[in-house]
Amino acid sequence: MSNNLLQKLIAAQTDEERSWIVTENLLKSLPTELATALWAAAIPHWFDADILAALCPELTDRAEELYRQLQTISCVEVFADRGHNVHELTRNHLLDHLWQDNPERFRDLSRKAAAYFTQGNKPEIQIERIYHLLIAEPENENGELFNLAQLWSNSYRKAELESLIFNLQQHIAANRVTVAVRAEATFWDGKIKFRFYQHQEALERYEAALALYHEIDDRLGEANTLQEIGDVFQFFKRSTEALQKYEVALVSYHEIGDHLGEANTLKAIGDVFQFLDRRTEALERYELALVFYREIDDHLGEANTLKEIGDILQFFKKSTEALEKYEAALLFYRETCTWLGEANTLKAIGDVFQFLDRRTEALESYKAALSFYREIGARLGEANILKAITVLEENPRIALPSTQNNPSMHTKGNTREPIILNEPNSLNEIPAKVMSKQILQLPLEPDETVIRERARFRLVTLLIHGWVVTIIAVFIIIVIDKYIYYSTPNSEKINIKEQSGTKDLITLVLTTQSTLVGAALGFYFGSRDTK
Repeated sequence: MSNNLLQKLIAAQTDEERSWIVTENLLKSLPTELATALWAAAIPHWFDADILAALCPELTDRAEELYRQLQTISCVEVFADRGHNVHELTRNHLLDHLWQDNPERFRDLSRKAAAYFTQGNKPEIQIERIYHLLIAEPENENGELFNLAQLWSNSYRKAELESLIFNLQQHIAANRVTVAVRAEATFWDGKIKFRFYQHQEALERYEAALALYHEIDDRLGEANTLQEIGDVFQFFKRSTEALQKYEVALVSYHEIGDHLGEANTLKAIGDVFQFLDRRTEALERYELALVFYREIDDHLGEANTLKEIGDILQFFKKSTEALEKYEAALLFYRETCTWLGEANTLKAIGDVFQFLDRRTEALESYKAALSFYREIGARLGEANILKAITVLEENPRIALPSTQNNPSMHTKGNTREPIILNEPNSLNEIPAKVMSKQILQLPLEPDETVIRERARFRLVTLLIHGWVVTIIAVFIIIVIDKYIYYSTPNSEKINIKEQSGTKDLITLVLTTQSTLVGAALGFYFGSRDTK
């Protein structure tokens, strides 16, 4: 170690300074082309010879050789299944100094990296592309970020979205991105947390995103965030605060001409009013939302709103009108392949038919809904349907339809369409949770095996009851025997004791019945375990 390097290390005030001094000394010791390759290799999270060639076209001919040489440097390590990477501490130093000393070079390398990572649709490739695009195109980066985040949020792909946000935080922490990107990343962080029940954390992220959107006067971002905050408040049953946020968001959507935002917010307000039993006001909001959904041709939004309107009409006992709304919603759910919405609507139609005492039609709707719930694995919806069928037929062991070859199951060719989730009413029927475990474990319509099983169960039950009664009788006989013995004069006690056969009789009865019960239990459980 040279005296100059040693003096610099001694003079350094922090570990970061000392680490950069060592890194800088390493760069100076490398040949020019190898040092250039190391700077470029720090831009992506991992690299190989192809990536080096894409980032440094002037070194394409030597990319393989430089890649091998880089692997011998102490700060380069293996990146599983993808090549190698620069150690995190060294990489951060290189990125910070490159951004500070030569931001144009940083953007140029990021632009080339973004272009390279357009190849492939794997999540890690998509994340890497967005990561570089934020630097390469600071004015146009939010479009792809928004689209990818929305896709993964709607698909409940939590791991991918969290990984995307984690990578964006690296740029945010180093202050290399715009306020708009910070706002967007914070918003989606809140979105995924709310979707996976981290409600307080989601509220904190939304509040931070709202401040950032306000800072750059992004009215649409503010409106979207206010609507999300309203959703969190409504989850917390803070309905007054939720309504306040929704109303402010509604004004913003109206002023910027975002009809989808208006429709979604009107529906959200209707949901709050329905929660508060203010159904007439809820119906008014739903009707307004329906106009906007139809105007922008949003069939899924239209279906969800028609379903809510049907629920209110059925509450008001306007069954004919409710059925019309449900049937219209059902067509849209089938068109958009929204199986969960279709299942919920079929159940609602069954409820109307049951209310009208049209039992056969109610049962048909319930069975069709059951097929969908089973197909998508909605266990609580399945439990609710089974409970409804139980009430309808007064027989919990009714034979229920299979999801196979069911004409009500919407298919396209031989391939089932993907499910688009929407919030189901049946999933909010909390009392069904109490019965779901019991109902879902009941067998189907009894066959010969079930009949034999029940007979064995009744036999064992009868024997056990008899055994218990015998034990009680034995205790009574013993008490009577003791009473007679002690109330008899001493002169006669010997004869009574000698003539009494109570003890032997009790022993015989208990032994016989215990053996019989044990044999019956062995027969019962042994038969149950036989396939």
